[in-house]
Amino acid sequence: MPGILEQAKSWRSLQPGESLTKTYKRSELFVYEQDRGAYDFWAEYRPPALTAEDITALEQAGIDFPRQVLRSAHLRFHRAKRLTR
Repeated sequence: MPGILEQAKSWRSLQPGESLTKTYKRSELFVYEQDRGAYDFWAEYRPPALTAEDITALEQAGIDFPRQVLRSAHLRFHRAKRLTR
């Protein structure tokens, strides 16, 4: 496995106020329900487990990285009726 500084080269960094948009097919989500009702969707990012040495190397290189779980706002989707095929 490459060192942490090499891995960090592929990381996507967001500046304050920036956001990231991802699009998924329903089959890629963990929701298969199609009945009417309200559905909540959100994203969660769990940073990788880093050793003390990795953290030090990243800090010394000036690379900012999340150290805790990040969660997006919840979006509520309302399905008025069941889809028919």
